[in-house]
Formats: sequence, C-alpha cells, structure tokens
Amino acid sequence: MTSLGRGRVEIGCAEWLLDEATTYANEREAFDERIGQYQAISHKIARGQANALAADAVGLKCAWLLDQGEPAIAESSILKWFASNAFWETADDVVQIHGANGLAEENPFMDRLHRVRIQRVVEGTDEIQLDTIAKQYGVET
Repeated sequence: MTSLGRGRVEIGCAEWLLDEATTYANEREAFDERIGQYQAISHKIARGQANALAADAVGLKCAWLLDQGEPAIAESSILKWFASNAFWETADDVVQIHGANGLAEENPFMDRLHRVRIQRVVEGTDEIQLDTIAKQYGVET
C-alpha cells in the first residue's frame, strides 16, 4: 500500500517536472531555434510522458487488485521499482534540459532530483523490489 501511494505521488511530481520542461523547451532558444525542436530535447520529454503514463497504469492495476482483495505483491513491487526509476530518469532529464539553470540551488529541479534519489532506496531498494518480483513470478532466488 505504501508503494502504491508513493507511486501516485511520484507520477504527480513527474508530470509537474514535464510540464515545466515542456514550457521551457517551447520558450528557450538556441541557435535561433526553440530547443524543443531538437530531438534530443523532445525525446526526453516524450520518454518522460510515456513513463508517467506507464507508471500510472501499473498503479491503477495495483489499486484494482487491492480493491478485489488480492495481495498485489508483485504489482506493488513493480510499481515501486518502475515509478521511482521513471521519476529518477525524468528528474535527471529535466535538469539536463534546463542546462546550467537546472543546476542552480534555487531551482526546484535539483531538490526533486535529490528527493527522488532517496525514494529509490527507502522502503526497498531496486534490488529488493526485483527480488520480490522474481519470486512472485516463480524464480527461485
């Protein structure tokens, strides 16, 4: 249940970060072009949106299983692992999109990046989540 709640919070934060990155990409110019016109930038935003949607879908499936009285052990571990890693990648990409401005201490992006790094560890590291998933799918670890 904790993973489910955290996954939903991470998705909301990722969406905020992506909104900020999209606005910036549509406004910031380099070499007389909006930076969003460069695939290196637009693909980071597209990948972040896809990851947020996929994490949301896993969260909905997990919630549905729990509503049905199922334990959703594998699904909650998948949600924790996938959402925290997707959020980490998105936060890192948004800092990258903002360039040197993304590194400024007064910028909220670095704060998000620090927080999501912590979230990848608390209540089960990636390795613990992957062990749980493997066991739930019959792998003898």
